Amino acid sequence: MDQTGPVEFWPLQDPPRLSVGFRNATGTALHLELPAGKLQGGC
Repeated sequence: MDQTGPVEFWPLQDPPRLSVGFRNATGTALHLELPAGKLQGGC
């Protein structure tokens, strides 16, 4: 595992549903938002 993954998470002010803010190890702030609708996983 490398050291570039998320190191800090925080709630967003008035976020869209299913979203989160976070910062990675290089200091870049990111906003992840999942699409609305039925989510499915698998291989």
